[in-house]
Amino acid sequence: MLNSEKLLCAMTDIEDSYIEAAYEFQQKSKRSRLGTMTRRGAVAAVVALTLTGTTAVCAAVLLVRQLHVTSYDSVADLEKDQKIEPWNSAVPVTDGTFEEDVFSNRKAQSLINILSDAGEGEKAQYAIVNGTDADRWTRKLTEYTDMGYTDYEKVYYEAYEYENLTDALSEYGVALDLSYVQQRYPEVAGEYGCDFVYADAGKENCLQQRFFSGFMNGQGNFVSVEYAVDNVYTNEDPYVLFEGKADVSYYTTADGVEVFLTKATGTKGGSLITAEVYTEHGHLYVGMYGTFEEGEVEKILDSLHIADGMKLKQ
Repeated sequence: MLNSEKLLCAMTDIEDSYIEAAYEFQQKSKRSRLGTMTRRGAVAAVVALTLTGTTAVCAAVLLVRQLHVTSYDSVADLEKDQKIEPWNSAVPVTDGTFEEDVFSNRKAQSLINILSDAGEGEKAQYAIVNGTDADRWTRKLTEYTDMGYTDYEKVYYEAYEYENLTDALSEYGVALDLSYVQQRYPEVAGEYGCDFVYADAGKENCLQQRFFSGFMNGQGNFVSVEYAVDNVYTNEDPYVLFEGKADVSYYTTADGVEVFLTKATGTKGGSLITAEVYTEHGHLYVGMYGTFEEGEVEKILDSLHIADGMKLKQ
């Protein structure tokens, strides 16, 4: 049985920071996934997860407002600006370094395999079916499960395996453009898949949606892309507190989207660049580990066409 604990543990194998987003994101709106730099760095090889639903139901059709991420390197400044006590809140604290061992194994792993492995040895209450020639996905896992929602004792969960993340995005009406990333980093690496949470099997009420995959080139440079939407809770402008040395900046893409960038140093001297965009219900995360030529980070971000992909107001 893939109960809530098993499901979240399986996802934790994918990325601690996402798990926090998938579980805590449901509980409080004023929090920042940026605040998991240490854990996320240890899992930056983890890609993108996105809880989505049917194309018609889950795909957002309205233009949405982008949020602004604010970073702090002083508790005093954060307290003053936000009028909060970090130790009594959900404010994340990160240290600007990350554990590089997670990148030692970037073998492609399907989300469905991870989830089914988590339920091994128990009586399975989930079902896995293979796609037909008419389907763009290859396998699907479904289950009723408890994911900690206040208003829903059980929710209907679906996970899909697509050989190409572009097919999943296209099928659910998400206009993020991965063509440049896939051309430059052609090997699927790390965890990949997409999954969806609905109020019930009728799938008329999509609660969360996620899409994710990692990509790598022959030199071992790794790019992870994650797009997540929470249709239940509303984000506020996120903020994060950094301890230690972290390189924080903003970049405005060619289509006018402000991206929050961090650059951290690994335990073995490598570098991890993260790029994030928040909306009231959505979150885009791009992680880049390795050695990238000058201007490559900006090219990757420009190529995604984030404004269209996240349906941002301009």
